[in-house]
Amino acid sequence: MTHKEQRAMRRASRTAAWKLEPLRVEAVLASPLCGDAPHLDALLENAAGAWHPPGEPESRTDRAIPPPPVGAISIPLKREPLNGWLVPHCSSPITSAVLADQHEHVGKRISIENANLLAESERGAVNTVATWTKSYRLPVRVRLVERVAWFCVGDADDLKRLLLRVPCVGKKRSIGYGRVREWRIEPVAADWSWYVKTPHGQLLMRPLPVAEVLGLIGCKADFAAVCAPYWHPSRYAEVLTPC
Repeated sequence: MTHKEQRAMRRASRTAAWKLEPLRVEAVLASPLCGDAPHLDALLENAAGAWHPPGEPESRTDRAIPPPPVGAISIPLKREPLNGWLVPHCSSPITSAVLADQHEHVGKRISIENANLLAESERGAVNTVATWTKSYRLPVRVRLVERVAWFCVGDADDLKRLLLRVPCVGKKRSIGYGRVREWRIEPVAADWSWYVKTPHGQLLMRPLPVAEVLGLIGCKADFAAVCAPYWHPSRYAEVLTPC
């Protein structure tokens, strides 16, 4: 038996042993959240060894690289086929009350004040409008929130194991935004990952690839992704998304 076959057997054995139950997953933040909170399944796929972080692509060429097939990366969440897509049972991210919502700037420039430390033969013109030496000052949306939560159906123990590999969420994580102080996982009374039943109908909790669902409220038609990576063009479809 090859090493690849052995890994596949171990993965299948672990998947069969999962105890799937309705859960609430919460990230307690230690620093402001930059950009939007990510989807839980994207975080888990990245922690399990996905091909790329769950945020935006690093370059335009990343969009041309085909992602792994949907469901190829094993994560401890229930997945269910719906209209040709294998959709994970996890809600969109839900943030606590926003204590502050503002824009800040992220910038980079090549330091020129220390140019005299270089040998004269090494001093020359530096391109500051392209390549890795490009200077920029970009605005980013920054929100001060205490917690980000998701409702899902999954295995609490394996979720905790994977999420301990996720030290931060959101954009610009490398400069300190979205640091996670603590991950909390607790059972809930019902499955609220896709819908929540209300007296007025079913409230949509995440993007779903469906054209029409009777009695569905709190949603709008959109063109978006329903599986990770959520920014990749190959994942886009006509969906209903919460609004």
